[in-house]
Amino acid sequence: TTISQINDTATTGIEEDPMRKTTSISEDLNKDSINTVNESRKPAKPMKEKKFFLGIVAGLDATNVNGQSIKDAGYHIGIVAGYQLSKRFSIETGLLHSKKFYYTKGEYYNQKDYLLPPYTTLEDVDGYCQMFEVPISIRYIFKKGKKTDWFISGGLTSYLMKAERYQMNYESTSQWYPYNYSYQYSNPTPPQYWFGVLQFSAGFTRSIGKFGDLRVEPYFKTPLGRVGSGDLKISSFGLQLAVTRKLF
Repeated sequence: TTISQINDTATTGIEEDPMRKTTSISEDLNKDSINTVNESRKPAKPMKEKKFFLGIVAGLDATNVNGQSIKDAGYHIGIVAGYQLSKRFSIETGLLHSKKFYYTKGEYYNQKDYLLPPYTTLEDVDGYCQMFEVPISIRYIFKKGKKTDWFISGGLTSYLMKAERYQMNYESTSQWYPYNYSYQYSNPTPPQYWFGVLQFSAGFTRSIGKFGDLRVEPYFKTPLGRVGSGDLKISSFGLQLAVTRKLF
């Protein structure tokens, strides 16, 4: 028997150390545990922020002509849609159906569309109009909170008139036949005013959970020119509420 054969026989006869085997298994388990911990410590991928929002809006307004008295409250209702440009800026538009009531003395009403009855003067006018409004505005959040954000907004609005009606009250200038009477005037082709009205607003939005955000917004609107068949300087102010939700 050679020395090499003796060595082979001796090596074959040696059993594997059980402690070494246990240590190897423990090392594998530790590696798996470390890998699991490392994977759990990896930062989760941030969810993509939703930027497009849609909502419904409704409000009441008071309208006056040249700072004169206000007779009745008007209203508007519609939808709004917007896009979040950054954490503080967003752009917004919408489509509103509105009805405005107003009063004016005769001296401010342009009488180009009809002839006065003989020996009369126009004393005052009560009117209202129905229209669609198409606003475009930029909104800026100047104070951010955990649930409430405060903002200011400004832009332009288009008035798309659907109907105009005026109750005109006359007084006779004749010394022989003094009397008062009224005349109902309707404009068959109401004018349109594209981007003809300045609008400003301020307010706050508050989160109402998964449903969306509640917005409370006082506003003011004033035309860049004169509005309606009577060429009236109509200004409106009021309060509107909106509920919006980010979709994608």
